[in-house]
Amino acid sequence: MLKIRQYYENINTECQDPFLVLAHKAFKIDDSKRDIRYTLKKKLGAGNISSCDYIKWSHNKINYVEFSNIALQYNNLSKKFSEYQGLLDTNDVKYLNLTDFEKPLKQIIEENKKKIHGSLNLTLLMANKIRKATFYLVFCDIENIDVKLLQTIKSQLENHFGRKILSVEVLTLKEFVKTPIIRKFSCL
Repeated sequence: MLKIRQYYENINTECQDPFLVLAHKAFKIDDSKRDIRYTLKKKLGAGNISSCDYIKWSHNKINYVEFSNIALQYNNLSKKFSEYQGLLDTNDVKYLNLTDFEKPLKQIIEENKKKIHGSLNLTLLMANKIRKATFYLVFCDIENIDVKLLQTIKSQLENHFGRKILSVEVLTLKEFVKTPIIRKFSCL
């Protein structure tokens, strides 16, 4: 029998050096520091799927939290994309319909779609149904990011999943910690 309580722990944002660990708790789904054999998603038989970092139930509502260093990720993807573009001639770039902004953004959105799908599937393994869920995408490095990029990520994820079951909140770490949202994570 699965002892799910062992995965209930303080939320480690993995955003600062040293990492900021909150006094609030949630279920740790994915843990890069823990041997994959001992993660909650592996114990549920879903070790290879993408998922959020934390999950918390609160009165028929499910809250998912994913911490992301989006500016660093976007800048790295943009750099790689520019390098690849430099290897192609102008006709190839036009044929492939590539833009510096679109492709790295598309990769980030697709990655988060997979995490949301995986998280929803994990929830179904644990609870059988989902009435209402919120996916909190918490950005660690908001100072270095374009607000338009964040709005685009939020709107594309919401459009993909629909707003009836899943809402998407894009927050900075500072907003996440200071808002009433975090109170939802304080009790089991």
